[in-house]
Amino acid sequence: MTFSIRALGRAVLPTLLALSIALNVALSQKAMSLHDQLAVKRRVLPVAAEKKQIPPIVGKTLDGKDVRVSFQSAKTGTIIYVFSPSCVWCKRNLANMLELERSTRGRYDFVGVSQSTKDLQDYVSSNHIPFRVIHSVPESVETASGFGATPETLLVTPAGIVSAAWSGSYDGPLQAAIERQFSVKLPGMAN
Repeated sequence: MTFSIRALGRAVLPTLLALSIALNVALSQKAMSLHDQLAVKRRVLPVAAEKKQIPPIVGKTLDGKDVRVSFQSAKTGTIIYVFSPSCVWCKRNLANMLELERSTRGRYDFVGVSQSTKDLQDYVSSNHIPFRVIHSVPESVETASGFGATPETLLVTPAGIVSAAWSGSYDGPLQAAIERQFSVKLPGMAN
């Protein structure tokens, strides 16, 4: 009897081990998928600034002049795109951001706010950024405006109220949300 139990054990144990490994792999892939979905859903949620009145944005132009972005000058609103030249996600999102600006030109004022001056002039000129870009925004204004991680996009009404805000690069559900908001079609993320 011992011999047949051993033989049965030799045959069944590897099968059970293979099934256990397969089940663990499947469950870990499911968990990773759920984690990724949750991360995307978190990014689609508006940033803290939404529905909040923000002050005019003050800073410097690329040629070093003082500037004040007042939202009342835009008929339908202002799109603020917060970025940094060294931000990898901003670089991958570049085509989307340029298409958003092109597609909304005439409907919205578009302002880029760089959180860094390092390589900013080169970044703007080499990427043919057509809208005004400001930098050196005081930390108090960034905090009051709800600026956070880059890239970040805010839609501000002429009254200075943030009516919508998105944190992150435009992919997946976030891309779809921005396309719906502005009635545009974006090219998607670069690799």
